[in-house]
Amino acid sequence: MNRKCLYSRFLGKIVLLFATAQLFAAPSLAQDLQVMVVGPWSYVSANNRLFLVVPGTSTSHKVYLLPGTSALPPYKGYEIGKGSYTLNLVNPGNYIAPANLITPVLSPATLQPTSVTQTVNNASNNNYVISLPTPSAYSTSPTMGTSESEVSPYPIPDPSQIQPQQYTTWMILYYPHADGLSDQSNNLYPNGASIVLTDYGSTGDDNDQLCDHVSLESVQERNSLWHIQQYARFPEKATRSKPICV
Repeated sequence: MNRKCLYSRFLGKIVLLFATAQLFAAPSLAQDLQVMVVGPWSYVSANNRLFLVVPGTSTSHKVYLLPGTSALPPYKGYEIGKGSYTLNLVNPGNYIAPANLITPVLSPATLQPTSVTQTVNNASNNNYVISLPTPSAYSTSPTMGTSESEVSPYPIPDPSQIQPQQYTTWMILYYPHADGLSDQSNNLYPNGASIVLTDYGSTGDDNDQLCDHVSLESVQERNSLWHIQQYARFPEKATRSKPICV
């Protein structure tokens, strides 16, 4: 099976949705506050908060927390270390729902809410956990917002058995109009924020045109963090005609 890569190299490759997170789209141009979430994050909803979680074991990925909603590189000066981070709204007002939101399509998983919450509580020291208020709406970014992969709870020896899917890798979170967001250090993000998990600029990654090892590592690391087993296949990064990597 030969397919051209449908994502930019700096984007994450797969996103995980748990049963505890309920995503919805709302109907029109709004004066809202937005947060961009880019990369293979796990989304966990608990106690009226949204938790973004990613393993801290990756040797390829880095995490950036940027002011504003431009989630494109360069990211110099905004890298964050492992640990727990909290963002809250500052003086939120009314929410006006934007129109024509693109409903996210996220990779499935089978996790019990209790185990998810326990893992989040225990994850903060050696992983990345970012806590935000529950958004008023979610959507996929209309540009560069998805990437293609095949995901299954079983090995995929025959690619024709699993249909490829465009999964959301760039999520937009919508909040009421506010003075901005503040973090646990009282830093203010008046124009929204961007939370980016990326392999952009990592040594050697740009040369991995055929076997997208960073995406496969993301799946394996996520499996280890949540004690699940999923398998994935990703298309080659280049246009040349070569088999997909497993």
